Amino acid sequence: LPETMAAFAAAKLAEETGKRVLLLSANDLRATHDADDGQQLLGTRCACLPGGEIDLTRGASSHESAWRRLETLSRVTSGEVSLLCTSLEAAVQRMGSAKRFAAQTIRLALGDVIEPAELIRRLESLTSRHLAGQLQRQVLVSNRIKTMNESIYYNVDSLHNAMFENRQVQFQYFDWGV
Repeated sequence: LPETMAAFAAAKLAEETGKRVLLLSANDLRATHDADDGQQLLGTRCACLPGGEIDLTRGASSHESAWRRLETLSRVTSGEVSLLCTSLEAAVQRMGSAKRFAAQTIRLALGDVIEPAELIRRLESLTSRHLAGQLQRQVLVSNRIKTMNESIYYNVDSLHNAMFENRQVQFQYFDWGV
């Protein structure tokens, strides 16, 4: 099969079987061309996931590319994409070690019980150090009635974020006279 026909064959396979297809190309340029070809048959159900470029400028184009990648990944995970075209390099960038994945997989069956601290520890091992620090935000208030005012939870979350980011917090106090 000629390289230029791969996208058409993959799109037809996705259309006929109803399954999602991943088409790996030699490079990002070829993957972009494959996605263009696939869109002729599948329309928006075909997407291209480009590899990540090295951010030297922190310019708008880099942020735009990152947003496009995130949007594509979101569409893939929501099931909107039947054919995903990407380069081998881009696919490898997004894959972790199979052994690490298997070791870190959290499987719970109906009725299983896991302590919150253990679950948080496992989740921390799956993310970056920066994000792992945000998981250690447990607030325990005993012998209190649960509040119906949900804004309290958002305020506590804002305070946790401020503390985590080492930011100053300002409060406004009011006296209510009845």
